[in-house]
Amino acid sequence: MAPFKGFTYPAVVYAGLMYGANSLVWQGVQNATIGTVYTTQYGFNTATVAAAYSGGVLGSIMGGYYCGKVGRILTVRLARRNGGISEPEHVLYVFCASLFLVPFALTLYGLAVTYHLHWFALVVTQTAIAANGTLCVSAALGYAMASYPELSGQMVTTCVLIRNTLSFAINYGITPWLEASGYLRVYCIVGGIGLVWNASLFVMTRYGRRLREVTAARYYRDVDYARAKGLSH
Repeated sequence: MAPFKGFTYPAVVYAGLMYGANSLVWQGVQNATIGTVYTTQYGFNTATVAAAYSGGVLGSIMGGYYCGKVGRILTVRLARRNGGISEPEHVLYVFCASLFLVPFALTLYGLAVTYHLHWFALVVTQTAIAANGTLCVSAALGYAMASYPELSGQMVTTCVLIRNTLSFAINYGITPWLEASGYLRVYCIVGGIGLVWNASLFVMTRYGRRLREVTAARYYRDVDYARAKGLSH
C-alpha cells in the first residue's frame, strides 16, 4: 500500500502526470499511427520504417544532453537567484523545452499526414517527441524525488502508476477519435493540449513549495514509519 500514499502528495501526483503525458501519451498518440502511415502513404518497407525510427534515437540523445547540460546550468543559476538555495521546483523549468517540442511535433505530424508532406517531416516529429520523452524522465522524477527524498522509491512507483494509467487510456481512445475527426484536427488538438499541459509548470513553480509545506508534517510521519519498517532511503 506504500506507493498509493504518494497519491496524497500533490507534488508527486503532478510529477506523475507530467511524466506520463510526456513519456507515453504524446508518443502513444503518434506511435499508434506512424508505422501504418509510413507503409501505406509513403510505401516504406520494414527496413526503411526501421531506418526512419532512427529519428527517435537521435531525439533521445538530444533530450539526454539537454537534461544533463542545460538542466544542470539552469538549476545552478536559479539557485543563485534564490540566495543559494535550490528548490525542487527549479527542475520543472526543464519542461520549458516541452512548450515548443510537443505542439510543434504533433501539429507538424497532423499536417504531414493530411497534406502528404515529405517523409522527412515525420522523422523530425519523431525526433522532437523522443527528445521530449527523454527530458521528462529527469525533470518529473527528479522533482518527485527531490520533494520527498526519504520516500523517493515509493514516490517513483506512484509516478509510474500514473504514467501507465494515462498510457492505457490514450491507447484505447486514439483510434476511434482519429476515425471520427481525422488526422489534422486530432493532432492539432492534442498539440494544443500538450502546450497547456506543460505550461502548468509555471503554476507549480509558483505554488509547489506551499503544497509541500502543507504536507510536511505528514511526510515526516511517513518517514518515521518507513524507517521503523526499514523502507526509507
